[in-house]
Amino acid sequence: MTVVYLYQSDLEFVEAGYYLVDPLVEKKADAAFGVFENYEMVEAKYRGLDEINLFKFTDYGVPSYGYLVFVTSERSIRDRKEIISKFLRAIRNSVKFTLNNPQESLESFLETLPVLNNELNRCMYSATLRCYRDDTSTISSDSSPSVAADMMLQHNVRHLLVVDKSSTNKPIGIITPLDFTRYQEYPNVNDKNDTIEKILEYYI
Repeated sequence: MTVVYLYQSDLEFVEAGYYLVDPLVEKKADAAFGVFENYEMVEAKYRGLDEINLFKFTDYGVPSYGYLVFVTSERSIRDRKEIISKFLRAIRNSVKFTLNNPQESLESFLETLPVLNNELNRCMYSATLRCYRDDTSTISSDSSPSVAADMMLQHNVRHLLVVDKSSTNKPIGIITPLDFTRYQEYPNVNDKNDTIEKILEYYI
């Protein structure tokens, strides 16, 4: 592949909103930015764009942006710890159930949202299943920062579910790359920082 450097002046931007495939099909645009492999790529091929190519950010040293995250506050975690733990546990169980029972899960989903019951959405569902993990990456609350950073790099994830090993792996929080910007404040001040620096360089 030949690398060509472009400037903003070389491009003509087309307003597409959330419907990124339409301009490609209608030949109003040559490329789309911010597509998902399990959504727009599936739709594009479904609509006849068989020779379409996907350039993944991760292939060019850019961290993937394709993550759906839950956002809360430290106060909510502190004041509603039990509810949040149950919520995270329910998410883990639902993902496992979906992977173990894909057809039953699909039919349940379509029964809830019958407007989505069509061939395209069934194709997208199949593609999305490949994006799921069969287990949520978890880490014990007594693990060191470098262990957490190494686990993120090994599993190529941006989030780790922190569990309390003394309480049957009860979820108690989430670690993200931003947490490593304060790793020197952690109790284990002698922890090696080469892996931590690497995770910061990769994600931040």
